[in-house]
Amino acid sequence: MKAWGLLLLLPFLLIQTATSVAPAITCQTQCGNITIPYPFGVGPPSCFRPGFNLICNHSLPSSPKLFLGNGTMEVTDILLAEGRVRIRNTMASMYCGNSSEEFGASKLVTWSVLRPYTFSETRNTITAIGCGTVALVTNPEGTGSPYASLCAAACPREHSLIHDRSCTGIGCCQTSIAKGMRSYGINMIGALNLTSSSTFNGVGSCVKAFLVDSEAFSFSQAYLSEDFYLANSTVPVILDWAISEGTSTSCHTARNNLSSFACQSQNSYCYDVTNGEGYRCNCSHGFEGNPYIFNGCKGTTFFPYY
Repeated sequence: MKAWGLLLLLPFLLIQTATSVAPAITCQTQCGNITIPYPFGVGPPSCFRPGFNLICNHSLPSSPKLFLGNGTMEVTDILLAEGRVRIRNTMASMYCGNSSEEFGASKLVTWSVLRPYTFSETRNTITAIGCGTVALVTNPEGTGSPYASLCAAACPREHSLIHDRSCTGIGCCQTSIAKGMRSYGINMIGALNLTSSSTFNGVGSCVKAFLVDSEAFSFSQAYLSEDFYLANSTVPVILDWAISEGTSTSCHTARNNLSSFACQSQNSYCYDVTNGEGYRCNCSHGFEGNPYIFNGCKGTTFFPYY
């Protein structure tokens, strides 16, 4: 019976061995104060899944900082269970500092990310701050179905009409982005000729537009000043991510190739994403940890003995 039992278990053991995917124990798991969980990684390709490579920059004056693989966007948090990454992204601006833009002109600024990332349409909003500005949001030509959205912000002469935490068109406006976007552009249009000595609340002409994590942003009258832009050139943005390799763009197709299937841990499950294409993994109810490595989901429910 013992021999038959081993024979019955042998195929299962072989499958577990063949499909176990995990970073080497020598892979870097920390950059500054940020933990780097697999499928993300720093260093050789064996430390991350394709597309999830990160860069830990030690050459900066401050503590080491983590960046996406292209080195241009700083990563401030990896939310493994949510399938999200928090980054810092730049603002677009007009008439700020020693800008030479002509009033009434327009300025197009674009941002983009590569697979496996998309800009989260549920967490981010396009925000424009200033007096007399229009922000037109588009996806750059050739990057998917045409999309456009806009908002406009103006300032009344009565300062009391501008309220903190209100971004509905008075000094601040917001609009949405489409689902599944990897690229977007903001076309800023300056509508008024204001100067720093303007009686228009004395806020000057500096206008800003940016994509921002809506849970991390609350408008303040102080943001209308040029000082806000000079002190805050980047803002937090949420990226969604998913596993999507070759033809494995869903749980159904990914399970056809167990050697590359991302959900490696027992007590984990696979689900298809709704923002873009691909799938993610999570630990089953009562378990927590990393579903992307073998035995990564650990039990959290304990039953007392009687």
